[in-house]
Amino acid sequence: MNALSALTLVLGASAAGSIPSITIGKDVHGEDVKMPLVGAGSWQYNDTVAYDSYCKAFAVGYTFVDTANGYGNEKGVGQAIRDCWKGNRKDLFVMTKVPGGLDTKETLAAHAQNMELLGLDYVDHLMTHFPADFSVSPDLATPERRQEEWQALESIYKKDEARSIGISHYCSRHIDDILEIGRASCRERV
Repeated sequence: MNALSALTLVLGASAAGSIPSITIGKDVHGEDVKMPLVGAGSWQYNDTVAYDSYCKAFAVGYTFVDTANGYGNEKGVGQAIRDCWKGNRKDLFVMTKVPGGLDTKETLAAHAQNMELLGLDYVDHLMTHFPADFSVSPDLATPERRQEEWQALESIYKKDEARSIGISHYCSRHIDDILEIGRASCRERV
């Protein structure tokens, strides 16, 4: 049984017909950010496959989109949202990621590119994809670089362009780097 068939069975079996979610924090307006527990990813998809996959996923009830700047398919993902998502934007959870190892200017540029390709005004969750660049270049794999990138994510959050922010593939020592400078409101969520 493929994932779409399995989700169709789950949705058909649930009384409310909705996917369970968890609260992952609060947005800048103090509203809970609820992330569905089931979502569709797009790693290793090109724009065409991502478009087709998300259109099919939306048709059977998926409400969680997981993509990333580094996947190279956000244009297809964004087109699927525009063409195939039939619900309200507030009912679609969009998570994307910016590459790791970026400085402030690069982080803001990567996020702006995410928004442009996805065709959205905000995302529900924005993460740093890795604690350094994927090559783990020594000059891009430092605590200072992680802290600078986190502060850029905080500025995106404060501008209401991301309802929540986070990290991916971080070890405890990488998390400690962020906690050294992370704002109190973010510390309680770790």
